[in-house]
Amino acid sequence: MTWRIAHWSKLLVALVGLLLLGVAPAAPTSAPAQAAPARQGVALPQPTRIVYGVPPGLAFAVYVALERGYFQEVNLEVELENVNNTAAIAPNLVNGSLDVGHMAAAPGFFNAIARGLPIKAILDASHYAPGGRSHVVMARQELYDNGQLRSVEQLRGRRVALSSVPGGLGIDLDRALQRVGLTIDAVEQVQIPFVEQAVALANGSVDAAVTLEPFATQISERNVAQVIRYLNDDYPDHQVSFPMISTKLIERPEVTRAFAVAYLRGARDYERARQFGEGVDEIAQILSRYNRQNATAVAAAFRNGGMTAIDPDGRLRVESIQYDMQWYHQRGFIDREIDLAEFVDMQYADYAVSVLGPFR
Repeated sequence: MTWRIAHWSKLLVALVGLLLLGVAPAAPTSAPAQAAPARQGVALPQPTRIVYGVPPGLAFAVYVALERGYFQEVNLEVELENVNNTAAIAPNLVNGSLDVGHMAAAPGFFNAIARGLPIKAILDASHYAPGGRSHVVMARQELYDNGQLRSVEQLRGRRVALSSVPGGLGIDLDRALQRVGLTIDAVEQVQIPFVEQAVALANGSVDAAVTLEPFATQISERNVAQVIRYLNDDYPDHQVSFPMISTKLIERPEVTRAFAVAYLRGARDYERARQFGEGVDEIAQILSRYNRQNATAVAAAFRNGGMTAIDPDGRLRVESIQYDMQWYHQRGFIDREIDLAEFVDMQYADYAVSVLGPFR
């Protein structure tokens, strides 16, 4: 389903300088006068439409940039296309149906790159914050209460729900199990979407689930299951997802640069909320319009360390992508490993930082 997103400016134009700099200007002739030429230089000469394909609810920085008018400022009209079949993103990038695709480092993605598809990852969309509480292992309440399942060691031989098999959460679980001398082969993986895991835990069809916030809090509050492991500790800086471009925007770098500047402004607002608590309720309200989650629950996830991070300079965790690729290759899920230097292109993030300056 496709929505054309109308960009709002009425409440935002007067605040742009303050949100970008994070402080109030000392005088009207100082910071705003310096910032305006940089943004004007970024803005495209005429309105330009791009289509951003993303699984519903996951493009945090894009949602913030849309709602706060940052794309409009650079003359970009961003149309969101919700994509339920993520395997379609890479080929739709290449054939031009999508201009930007939001993807995870999954087997289908690696195999597409290995086949020679001209795709570049350009910015960070989500990674595990070290010490955060965004992704967890939960044990079914009955097993937790009677002490049969209080640690990952006790997962051996049990049925564990994962949103995708194989997938990044399976890698997280494998790393947690490796710490106690096991591997993911010690458990029975059951593919169940996040929204259905509470039911599966409640009716006993699985013993544990690997999930994320705000689902984890909802499950715990209903006494369906309890957290036994925070996976951020086992795989800090795990790269969750990233925007990608193909030939269409590779050949139009001025459009991609404008996109990167507006995107990174949205990412920085998100990070100010996550790191410093600035504007948490407003950012939570924005995200709730797209992820169908209660805004209060989203705000609580921000305050409790339950949100993933976005690098305020847009930098991808290349070491994490490399690890995941090798993990999939060793288990036969991808045909061959690829040279990530040919896939990761940080020039647009670097340009955006040169325009916006240091994060603060």
